[in-house]
Amino acid sequence: MKRLFLALLLFIAALAGASYLYYTNWRSGSDPSKNIPYVPQSAALVYQVEAVGKQWAVLQQTAIAQELKHLPIMVAVKEGLHFFENLGIEKTVLDELPLVVSVHGLSEVAVDYAFYLNAHDVGTQAFLSQLAIQAKKSNTYSIEKRKYAGRTITKLSSETYSWQLHFIKQGPYLIVSFSPLLIEDIIRGLVQKESTAFLTINKSLNRQGSVYVNFSKLTQLLRVFFKNKYAYSLGAALSSVAQSGQLELKITNHHLLLNGFIANPDILPQKWVQVLEGQIAGKATLAPYIPQSTAWLQHYSFSDVTQLVLGWQQYQSGKIPESLDKIETNTLDHPLNHLIKGEIGLGTLGDGSAQLLFIQVDDNEALSAVLAELKLLAKPWVTPLNQLSAVYQVTPDLFSNWLPSKIFPDFQPHWLTMLDSHLILANCSTALEILKEQYKKGKTWANTMQQQSFFNTTLEQAHFSLWINTYQAWPLLINALKPTWQPLFETHAASCQRLEQASIQLIHEKQVTPTTSYLSLVLHHQEVAEPELAMQETALTTLQHFQAEVPIITQPFLVKTHKSSALHTLFQDSLYQAYFLDGRGKLIWKKALEGPIVTDIFAIDFYKNNKLQYLFATKDSLHLIDYHGRYIARYPCKLPSNGLVGLDVIDYNNDKNYRWLLADTLGDIYLRDQNNRPLPGWNPKVLRAPLAAMPFHIRVNLDYFLVLQAHGKLQAFNRKGKAYPGFPIDLAAPIHNPLIIKKSPKATNTSLVTLTDMGELRHWSLSGRLQRSIQLNNVDSTTRLILCPDGLGGLTYTIMRQDPDGFAFLDENGDLLFEKEHTASHQLLGQYYDFGVRKFYVITDPRQYQTCIYNSVGKAIHDDPLSSSHAVRLTLTQDFLNLLVYSNFKDQALQYLLPLVE
Repeated sequence: MKRLFLALLLFIAALAGASYLYYTNWRSGSDPSKNIPYVPQSAALVYQVEAVGKQWAVLQQTAIAQELKHLPIMVAVKEGLHFFENLGIEKTVLDELPLVVSVHGLSEVAVDYAFYLNAHDVGTQAFLSQLAIQAKKSNTYSIEKRKYAGRTITKLSSETYSWQLHFIKQGPYLIVSFSPLLIEDIIRGLVQKESTAFLTINKSLNRQGSVYVNFSKLTQLLRVFFKNKYAYSLGAALSSVAQSGQLELKITNHHLLLNGFIANPDILPQKWVQVLEGQIAGKATLAPYIPQSTAWLQHYSFSDVTQLVLGWQQYQSGKIPESLDKIETNTLDHPLNHLIKGEIGLGTLGDGSAQLLFIQVDDNEALSAVLAELKLLAKPWVTPLNQLSAVYQVTPDLFSNWLPSKIFPDFQPHWLTMLDSHLILANCSTALEILKEQYKKGKTWANTMQQQSFFNTTLEQAHFSLWINTYQAWPLLINALKPTWQPLFETHAASCQRLEQASIQLIHEKQVTPTTSYLSLVLHHQEVAEPELAMQETALTTLQHFQAEVPIITQPFLVKTHKSSALHTLFQDSLYQAYFLDGRGKLIWKKALEGPIVTDIFAIDFYKNNKLQYLFATKDSLHLIDYHGRYIARYPCKLPSNGLVGLDVIDYNNDKNYRWLLADTLGDIYLRDQNNRPLPGWNPKVLRAPLAAMPFHIRVNLDYFLVLQAHGKLQAFNRKGKAYPGFPIDLAAPIHNPLIIKKSPKATNTSLVTLTDMGELRHWSLSGRLQRSIQLNNVDSTTRLILCPDGLGGLTYTIMRQDPDGFAFLDENGDLLFEKEHTASHQLLGQYYDFGVRKFYVITDPRQYQTCIYNSVGKAIHDDPLSSSHAVRLTLTQDFLNLLVYSNFKDQALQYLLPLVE
């Protein structure tokens, strides 16, 4: 029995490093009206699950469990369950047994546990009844009772087994432990009648259970496994996150997931993450610059650097300044602080000694001028490296009292360079050499499919993120373990390293309660392609083949030209070089840009002379380039300082008097003329909420500007930026799908189609009236729903549903068209093309570099998967007998010709 409980608890402790991004559903994950009492404050972790046997069986079916089934912990759990079955406990009883267990680090070598069995639970009653019957049949058990502080402690021991169980009865609970000291600790709390002696833990409604984390006690648990200096430093870092948290456990085929809430004090900042309260969380833009050999990356995002400095002073001083004038001037008035834009990240490379600090800045030229004026730079060390600026040695004063030094006090910069809009500091020359070499070859996190896939499972926006690259961090982990644990992990290194990515992310949630934040943890297992899915040499006809210099980072954009009826292709590589190919794959031009393309490509006739140019945007600039690769006058144009996420082109009267509709990272909307001059009412339209999709314009008698926000608001504005009657519409649920327009000549018949994360499919009129509502079936927190509009711009759409073990396509009414088995914890890319008589459903797995195209009945139109790293583009040949597929695969631009057979 002890082996079972010990193994269960060690396994549960391992789960505490894993979670997922089910951010939209976490608020319903627990029942605050019920709680588990009598768990002492000394507990580091508490696990609660309603049916431990069933959930163990679910876990056993996952790829993670199959990989780790030979580890001693997994073997012990299996043997423990067999022990109970051999004892005579029915499997159906074990399946339904509810389990609550607390984990305590009692010393540097000992971990102990307490179990809480509620006699009111039917599963517990059945288990205790059968256990009592089996005990009576055996003469090997002995029972002793003793008094402690007025309570009776019962000890159950056996001549056959070395363990001893100590338990007390308290209310409906039977509290059991292998440690008499732990039972006595619980009794002392009961005698003192102090509520603070116990943790309040909500009953979970999640069938896979929940894990309560007492951050202040984690050090006592970590010191059992890690050398003291690592245990205390890691424990201090974790305890600085919050006081406590309750996280819902979810397990998919390739993920261990924990997500939920943590409690912050409602007074002055006592934890460093509270400094970020009140800030707007942003995205991480560092992936294109982080070398693949990075072991882990710590990242902060914020929207107001002045308020961040104020928060840090409150945190450090323990008091609130009476006004901004009372802030220490050497902190707030540091001449470099106001140039910091919105994110700071520290990457630790392979062996742990080399580090790179990335600081997003507002103005590179202004930064260079300030650095020169303050004489913080020595002479250049080397000439420019690729897109890096010259590298300078910095003086010791650079970091003194500067905000980054408050966030990373142990980092000591010695070298400095610039890359795009980021200032990069290095603690040694080796770090810069690694950056130079890997960035030049495109070997960064942005170009690593494993890393891209992992980012798809994490929060898109967070105040704090820690991403861990397990393979690179493995030597550091082994070194940090105590000698007694090192052989075990080294023996199973291959299996453990397949748990290749991990993350911890935090975002403040003031709209829930002022003292609650959301915490997400993810542990990602490497997905190994099944033999039948492995890449094969294919006999498919390839019409076009173009080799880029480095990996391609965008999908193929198909554009019309005035030179030829054949569609041309535009794409971009990891060095931010844009390529423009004709219909035969011949390169017309190549142009280096300052950053990645973040919008679609629009073909416009700027000069109204029937010659087309191409409009698109990077995060910071708007580009307009002609057929020969030359910029149109006044372009490129600088964009709003918050950075761009979307672009649409508007031509009110089809007279080529264009307007640019822009959306920035804060969710604000801009409207400008074709010379990039702002228009009244849109400079910007301040909405300050993340967008579910790019806003756009339609005309149905009147002009409508439609904006769908991720928190569930649908906005409609007129040309002057004023809201139409009936808007905004509150969808009462988060949404991460685009807005579909089923346009009609009459406004009353036009429908705005929305699909929320919880599967509510609704049609709205242009007056804000609900026309139709459908609740999709089989939707839970592990389901992804993707609304796929017609890739040809038609009025039809389909719905893709992705579950951990497969995907399905649904029609516009939510009825099943077809479904396929496909194990993938990362997000698949779904597309839909409606050619009238023929419809195609496309699935791309970016992790396995494969695309499959199906017809309306779910039959694949090709035998072998197509090679693709991104979403594809489809067209039909003029005779309608072949399908052309445009695909980008690693550093190759491909075009497949697929015969269409009836």
